[in-house]
Amino acid sequence: RGWSLAELTSRLLSRQLDKRDTLRCSDWEAAVLSPEQVEYAALDAWASFAVYQKLSATPAAAALLAQGGSVDGCLSSVPR
Repeated sequence: RGWSLAELTSRLLSRQLDKRDTLRCSDWEAAVLSPEQVEYAALDAWASFAVYQKLSATPAAAALLAQGGSVDGCLSSVPR
């Protein structure tokens, strides 16, 4: 099983993402999103970028990125 954004955000950033099904599974194809949907999407974008920054700051990730790789392999250093 892979890592979820909520798990990574919790472990790396000590923050909790709201992943209630009522919001996560709401109508994302609506012409106008609700304020809650906009906030949910913004928080997901912020968390994704913050997790990337945190992982890319690790020595293992810095070495991979310098060689043109990705930080995917750095997840092994994150405790479950």
